[in-house]
Amino acid sequence: IITSRICGICSCIHVTTSVQAVENALDIEVSEQTHKLRELMCLGERIRSHASHLYLFALPDYLGYESSLAMTKEHKQKIKRALELIKLGNKIVTVVGGREMHPVASVPGGFTNIPTQEKLDKLLSLLKEHRNKALRTANIFSVIEYPRFERKTQYFALDDGGYSIISGDVKSFDDRIRSHDYKEHIDEKMREYSTAKFSTVNGKSFMVGALARLNNHHDLSPDTMDLIKKFGFHFPIYNPFYNNVCQALELVHHFDQATAILNDLKIKN
Repeated sequence: IITSRICGICSCIHVTTSVQAVENALDIEVSEQTHKLRELMCLGERIRSHASHLYLFALPDYLGYESSLAMTKEHKQKIKRALELIKLGNKIVTVVGGREMHPVASVPGGFTNIPTQEKLDKLLSLLKEHRNKALRTANIFSVIEYPRFERKTQYFALDDGGYSIISGDVKSFDDRIRSHDYKEHIDEKMREYSTAKFSTVNGKSFMVGALARLNNHHDLSPDTMDLIKKFGFHFPIYNPFYNNVCQALELVHHFDQATAILNDLKIKN
């Protein structure tokens, strides 16, 4: 509960990570249902987070507006789409985690409250209803002209036998770090001019996020892979500005991931 307060935007993954740390310490194994519900909750967070960043923070800069509010007159549908995607992500988090921000239902060993099958079926319907918005988002960000800039670095992402968002080792092109070996490889320092931590991996800078995940993983949903082929992207990409289009591609993948989970998940109380 305390850990989730680190950030309002990514509180779901913070609480999930801290709960998993407690379980690892106490050797607690959870059910497949619990794992899938946690994954679903964090996918909801990713959907709202990516939509917020892409439409409300990044897009105004590329279209020449001072803010997303200034876009509303000429790009009303884009802002409306963003708000609908954010609302959907919030709905997923609320159903699984108990409320929109700082979820309270996830605890070591499982959940204090399990969503009903009816509520999950409703989420599935909403995902199908709004999926085209994710596809349109990918199309918008694929045609933006990004600054020409390349900077090769280390790209780290979770790997649990493939693309993962809540568990597994930390993987790059050349290295794999097991979670319990974290401190042997990742060094964190404080600097007097900032409240943030500054981290290096084996003494070198690194990047995480959507670009790092797509650089490391090519096992995305079929429709996401088709979009990558359609747009002519070839990974690895070393231009950090392409993190935006990678978020848009992930948005499609996350819709497909969440849909697959809900298609298979039959709640057992």
